[in-house]
Amino acid sequence: DEIVISQTNVILLIDYPLENAVEIKIVSNNPDGFTRKELAQKISDEYNRIYKEEEESAKTKTTPIEERQGLINRNKTDGKYGIWGHDIDDLDLSAIILSKTENGELKLELIVES
Repeated sequence: DEIVISQTNVILLIDYPLENAVEIKIVSNNPDGFTRKELAQKISDEYNRIYKEEEESAKTKTTPIEERQGLINRNKTDGKYGIWGHDIDDLDLSAIILSKTENGELKLELIVES
């Protein structure tokens, strides 16, 4: 329940494992800012939305894991984001780097590993 970001609006930079990085504005439900739990949930929600949109917009679909040969990484798809290398279940948020944009908005660069 601890507030970890006192601003109520922030920009997420999501670039891994996306060929086409995206910046997404998220808004806290709490007027005091983001709790660690809410922030993690909103990041998870955005990643899940991106993976869903990728699958819906791609002509080259994700090869099911049971059909993959050798290295079982996810194939690159050609949807809106160009996701490559990793299924969503492979991803782990390990850190967030905070910075301010030129207009004073807080930007969160996500350090996601697989």
